[in-house]
Amino acid sequence: MRKPRYQKRAVSRGRTATVGSVVNQVLQKIEVRIDDPCHAVIAVWEEVVGARIAEHARPTALEGRTLKVEVDSSAWRYELSSFRAGQIKSGINNRFGRGMIEKIVFRLARKKSG
Repeated sequence: MRKPRYQKRAVSRGRTATVGSVVNQVLQKIEVRIDDPCHAVIAVWEEVVGARIAEHARPTALEGRTLKVEVDSSAWRYELSSFRAGQIKSGINNRFGRGMIEKIVFRLARKKSG
């Protein structure tokens, strides 16, 4: 059986880690600080929401305490705004501190012409 071409987890010394945690460790080792809260959310997005949601939705802006997220279809917009917004908001607030995000606005990504 062939190994998957791409793996979502990195393996180091027999331990597995999420891609987001590896990126955070690398940034800490090279002493890069993420001062912009939106960039901080982007850096941990997949870790907070999971790989499946991250494939279809991405944060684009943080205006005040409102996080703006683009999604690739109306079905995902409905799913996330109706059933997952509270969970995502809690995950981000648990990571960065209560009250960072009060509201999440999901909008359809513009189709690329070409």
